[in-house]
Amino acid sequence: MKFKLILILQAFAIFSGAAMAATVLQLDFSADAGTQSGWEGLGGTADGTSKSGAFSGYTDLSAGDVTVSLTGLEFNRGYDNGTGAGTDFPETDLDAMYADMLFRNDNASTVNITISGLKAGKFQITTHHLIRTPGPGTFILDVQDADSPSFGQSVGTFTQGTGVNGVSFNPNVITFDVVSNGTDNIVVRMTQETPTSGGNTGGWFGFNGMEIAPAPAAPPFDLVITPNATPGQYDFQWDSQAGKVYDLVSSTDLSTAPETWSVWNGQADLAASPPTNTLGNIAGGGDVRRFFAVLEKDAPPLLSEDFESGLPGTWATSDNGAGTAWQAGTPDGNGIFPDTEPTAAANGTQCAGTNITAPYTASATASLVSPAFTVPAGGATLNFNLYIDTEISPSGDVGSIRLLNASDDSVLVGGGVTTTNLEGVTEEWAAQSLPLPEAASGLEVKIEFLFSSDADTDLFAGFYIDDVLVEAN
Repeated sequence: MKFKLILILQAFAIFSGAAMAATVLQLDFSADAGTQSGWEGLGGTADGTSKSGAFSGYTDLSAGDVTVSLTGLEFNRGYDNGTGAGTDFPETDLDAMYADMLFRNDNASTVNITISGLKAGKFQITTHHLIRTPGPGTFILDVQDADSPSFGQSVGTFTQGTGVNGVSFNPNVITFDVVSNGTDNIVVRMTQETPTSGGNTGGWFGFNGMEIAPAPAAPPFDLVITPNATPGQYDFQWDSQAGKVYDLVSSTDLSTAPETWSVWNGQADLAASPPTNTLGNIAGGGDVRRFFAVLEKDAPPLLSEDFESGLPGTWATSDNGAGTAWQAGTPDGNGIFPDTEPTAAANGTQCAGTNITAPYTASATASLVSPAFTVPAGGATLNFNLYIDTEISPSGDVGSIRLLNASDDSVLVGGGVTTTNLEGVTEEWAAQSLPLPEAASGLEVKIEFLFSSDADTDLFAGFYIDDVLVEAN
């Protein structure tokens, strides 16, 4: 939480804090790991498929050791730079540090970097890598952390390089934040969007190194208070940003931290209106002196449900009476095709699904509708975990997601969240991240999860969802 403090007396004073220097763990993944000045080496054997190491003394990151391990590597060797097989790129400095963590997409492989031992808090990770894609290929980097317990939210994509053999000679670098709860691991995953078979035609990816540091402190924001035309009344104005809410708090002394002060004049959980929020005609209290602060907080989600306590009463269900209905519970995988059916919730013990422990029925329609929420002007994103197990096209057994007008439950024009029917067999839970359409911005809406089946008697588990979360963009 950050705040800006203002003292009202005869003048206004602004106070802010300075950032502290932080320890950075720099990891060199190359064959001659550790030769870079100030960089740690990650242990492993030549042509192995994994590396790991534990690093102590980084007190800004951990109370003990920070442990880092890589798995899923196809090769652990120098990349051929055109001068002979297995020749390393020179590693005299970071800009030329091309390393040996390579994998090839024809195995549809995934490289995972698992980080454990981080204390609770927000951290900043920077990855250094090279790409060689003589064939079509886009590599996707995503993260599993305390804020995103399931994969599926990309933090970067990388494509064809421009140097010898399609290799970029300037390292590709991406920096992103992760959140640790002090207990669970952080996992950084690299996969290829459309793996291509056949030798090297789909491309190679190399991790050169990684840096881990505490996330930098948020910059201070300006708060301006001016008397207005009414005696004893003041106008407040401060910098604001999307995804935040604000409290105006006040005290007559500085003996306690602003986070403990009382909300002033009922001004709590004020939605951001970037780039500036304004409050007018706020009473100053008439005191000889009074301090005001604006506290910035993460905005609560617009909608959040994990179904651990069943289907809440605020969620509405309906069906056509054909024997298929939305339910909450634990799927058991004991249906007609147990090999493709869910056997557990995505997280926790319960999820929502069509006939949670039985196949759906023929000629059925079943709807699950969320409570109403207002989409901010800047838009919002729907995140959830999905499991689909249906007959495939040209079957009519499909799931869909629609936005409804909260006032009358009519389908919002231009409110389709997905562009294609949800059908087929996923065989596992898959994280979904779907921006709500622009037509919803500024409106009060509901989300409908709809399933329908045709008259065919080929029946499967159906449509399952878990961990539904809608957040402002």
